[in-house]
Amino acid sequence: MGALAGIFDQFKERYETVTEATRKKLFGANNENLDFFIDSFNKFDARQKVMAGAGLAVAVLVIFILLFTVYFMGIRSLKVELSDGLA
Repeated sequence: MGALAGIFDQFKERYETVTEATRKKLFGANNENLDFFIDSFNKFDARQKVMAGAGLAVAVLVIFILLFTVYFMGIRSLKVELSDGLA
């Protein structure tokens, strides 16, 4: 049980290290990048805010559709491969 806990702790440390590095890269050391983004967004007029929201919604929708497309293409490929293996 001690060996399993040690492995779990190593994985947790690596995960936290990667997560912290990613957070610093994405948001900045003291969330400077996030503050800049929020300040820039608040300077938009109403029309620009709507367009930014719509653009973000479209981007999320496109990514969502692409992920499902890749997933179902993989499932179809696996189904074909399994069918060919049985024949």
